[in-house]
Amino acid sequence: MSASRSAPAAGTVPRRPSQKMWELLGRHSDLVFILVWTALNLFQIATTELTSDEGYYWFYSTRLEWGYYDHPPFLAVLISLGTSLFTGEFGVRLFNVLLMSGGIFVLLQMMSPQERRFAYLLFFSIPLLNYITFIAFPDTPLVALSAFALYGYRRLLKENDLAAVLILGGSWLAAGGELPARRRDVAAAGEPHGGPDTPLLEGGPEGGDRVAA
Repeated sequence: MSASRSAPAAGTVPRRPSQKMWELLGRHSDLVFILVWTALNLFQIATTELTSDEGYYWFYSTRLEWGYYDHPPFLAVLISLGTSLFTGEFGVRLFNVLLMSGGIFVLLQMMSPQERRFAYLLFFSIPLLNYITFIAFPDTPLVALSAFALYGYRRLLKENDLAAVLILGGSWLAAGGELPARRRDVAAAGEPHGGPDTPLLEGGPEGGDRVAA
């Protein structure tokens, strides 16, 4: 018995495997973009040294409190989680990259395919966006969580389901850890500066700051 392949129907052109692959990538372009974006930033956090500011953020992440001299606590929590898994620069910046990548991904979900193609080019062309993705920076969680809140609010208006409430509520609760004013006189948990034993930098704009005992 001779085996024979079925011929394509008249008037149709068989698709090559490469065509199928590109069509698949096109249907999931947002996921492909985020994987590339995340991989590039993971490479950057593993191969670049911490800035002096990041060293300061790491310092107060070693002792978690409700608030610090000039920063709210959420970034300290992210750094603490990362350094519990990995050492060095990679641990300090890991969750910063993951949170920002997640924020960009949900932002893409609110765009049409045409808008996404423009957004891919826009994201890669904004150095500051790349900078705040891989550098541990206090405003990065606010940017990412704002994207989650916007997605949750949009879903709430369209679907009005429990998932929308959880996304919106969770993002705003988490963002609450970044919203307190960065003023020295803000009290947290009943004690100024987050507690009497919180390590603080004392001094003023004239200089001469020192670590409080």
